[in-house]
Order: sequence, then C-alpha cells, then structure tokens
Amino acid sequence: MNQANDFVIEGGMLLEYTGTDAHVVIPKGVTEIDSDVFEDCETVRRVTIPKGVTAIGNNAFSGCVNLRKVKMPSGVKTIGEACFKNCVNLRRFRIPRSVEQVKSWAFQGCKKWADRKGFIVVRGILFDCLRDVAQVVVPKGVKVIGAHAFLEHHNVRSLVLPRGVTQLRGACFDRCDNLQNIVIPDGVTFIGGFTFEGCKSLQSVTIPDSVTEIGMQAFNDCHSLKSIVIPNSVTKFGTWIFRNCLSLRSVTFPDNMTKVRDGIFRNCPSLEDVKIPDSVTEIEGFAFWKCSSLKHLTIPASVKKIKWNVFDDCDALTLHVTAGSYAEEYAKENNIPYVVQ
Repeated sequence: MNQANDFVIEGGMLLEYTGTDAHVVIPKGVTEIDSDVFEDCETVRRVTIPKGVTAIGNNAFSGCVNLRKVKMPSGVKTIGEACFKNCVNLRRFRIPRSVEQVKSWAFQGCKKWADRKGFIVVRGILFDCLRDVAQVVVPKGVKVIGAHAFLEHHNVRSLVLPRGVTQLRGACFDRCDNLQNIVIPDGVTFIGGFTFEGCKSLQSVTIPDSVTEIGMQAFNDCHSLKSIVIPNSVTKFGTWIFRNCLSLRSVTFPDNMTKVRDGIFRNCPSLEDVKIPDSVTEIEGFAFWKCSSLKHLTIPASVKKIKWNVFDDCDALTLHVTAGSYAEEYAKENNIPYVVQ
C-alpha cells in the first residue's frame, strides 16, 4: 500500500514519487502529474489516476518497462510528450473522451498497442511502426504521422499515405535512406522539421496545394532529389529546408513568398538557375552558400535586404537585376557579375 510520504505534491501538482510499490494509487487532490515523475520506474506494474487530474506531463511514465495497466479517469485533457514511451508491456487501456491533446512520442515503443502490421495508432495518430519493410501502406483512419514514427527504417522503399492525413510531424521519415518515392496526399497542411532529413534515395516528392507550412531542414540531405515545386499555399518556411540536396537542379517558389530563408539551398551544388518571385523582400544568410553550379539568379526589385554569406563559393554566378535596384547596388559592392534586365 502506498505511503503518503511516497509522493511529493505541491499545489495539486505531483512532482515526485519515491516509493517502490507495484500498484501505484495516485492520491486524490492531484490535478496534474509533472514531467518525468515515474520515468524508468521498473517496480511499477499498475497505476490508478484519480478523478481531477487534467494533465499528464512529458515522460511521466516513459521507460516503465513493467507497467501493464493504467486506469485513466474522465477529465484528463492532455497526455504529454513521450508520456508512455517504451512501456513495452503496457496493455491497451481506455483513453477518455475528455482527452484533447496527445503529444508526440506519447505511445512510441508500446509494443502491445501495435496491430498485426506493427502500427501503433492512438486517436488517429500513428506513433510508431515496429516493422521495417520495403513497402508500407499506412492504414486508413490515420490523420497524423507522429514524430519519429519511421525513424531510421532503412528497408522502406515506397510508402503510401491514406486520404485524411493532415500532418507529417517532425522527423517522421528521418533517415529512411532507401525511401525512393512518396505521394503526400491532398489535405496535408503541415510538413514538420526534419521530416525527410537523410532520405538520400528520395528522387521526387509532390507537395500538394493544401500544405501551408514546411519546417526547418525538412528535406535536408535528400541527395537524390532533383526538383521541387513549392505551391502558393505555403506561407511559413523553416530554415535550411533543402540543405545538402546534392542533385537538386530545379526549384519553383510560391508567388507570395516574402523571404528566402536562412540556408534554404546551402550546399546544393547542382542548382543552376533560380528565379526569385516579385513578392520577396529579403534573402537571409547562407541561402545559396556553396551552390557552385548556380549560373543565373534573378532578383526582383522588391528585394531590399540581402544578408551575410548568401553567395559564398558561388563562383559561376551572374545576378539578373533591375536597374537602380538594391540588388544592383549589392552586386556592385560585392563584385558579383550582374546583368540589368
């Protein structure tokens, strides 16, 4: 039986558990379980959470390898990041309808939650795929591909996503280095940071008109990617998105883009001809750094600021500028060949 002094509670927040019981009954009056409270607690096998708890923090039960049963009451609204990550013996339990948010990695590695094909899906979020196979068809009903869901799946070559998917969360296909093709379905609005990082065999990808945001380094180290068309729907861009895309030759920007972000094409040595749209006002640092084959770059009169190291090691470059523009003055000051158009 749990002792009262096994729990450190302040203002309704459970901050620490120091006991060793197999069955943990969290005291009444607790309204929130703090991050890491039971992390790597190997003695706990069963947990009863009282009514009144509304949030369970990040990593709260992560690594509880012997945890088998959880009783979660109605009223819980948030299940934190990696909350039950790697609870390999945890059996499925009822998640109350009150839950509004299940954060990244919450059920990653919960092997007993997997279906016959190895997918761990909770509330429409695909948290993990336990099988690394050549052809993957994600099941219907999945709305979110969770962070790291296919991390380092070296065998996957093709992957089919169902209609209804709206988000590709951070690093979900990170270092799937044999992935050759993927169709991002209409309806996806968010491509998170590092989503396709290290997908060295990815040759082409079509970004649908529904996408509004592409996170940082989303296509970093996609060495085989040859061309990309960014639709007009995209309004938010992370930094370093296409860094080290060694085969990238062709890029089409959206018409409403306002900034060319930091390092977006850093070390893309196959890029040859780029036209920046008239909506752009600023080119951020390292944007075209080491684009050694870049021959022609058209900069519109709308650009009023070009930051540091943008064209370093672009030895073949000629800028195409408007007479009297900021870009013309920049070319003169930095001894970059230019043509007035």
